[in-house]
Amino acid sequence: MGQILKANCNCCGFTKNVSFGGNRSNFKEVCMLPAVDMKKGELLSLNYYQKNENEDIVFYNVKKLHSDFCNQNRIHRNFDTVIYMEGNYCPICKTYELDFQTYLMTD
Repeated sequence: MGQILKANCNCCGFTKNVSFGGNRSNFKEVCMLPAVDMKKGELLSLNYYQKNENEDIVFYNVKKLHSDFCNQNRIHRNFDTVIYMEGNYCPICKTYELDFQTYLMTD
């Protein structure tokens, strides 16, 4: 089951809705995952299963995009893909104050 997550930075107030996971009809080919374009400072939703050639794009399941002090028990999981609910990198203010909270479930 897929989700729409609300990304919210507790430091600068930045908010954006992003997709996470896949749906019943496409979960074998689609795993949407929040990512950040480090060069442009943009928060994106991209299909994790598609090959990404752009070195500036980093998915939020990579350690460098979350704080070492985040609560590792509070996660969003899609099969083997995990992102943390809190302590994530904000592409706007460059702090680790970005949270991902479930906004909608999709299928």
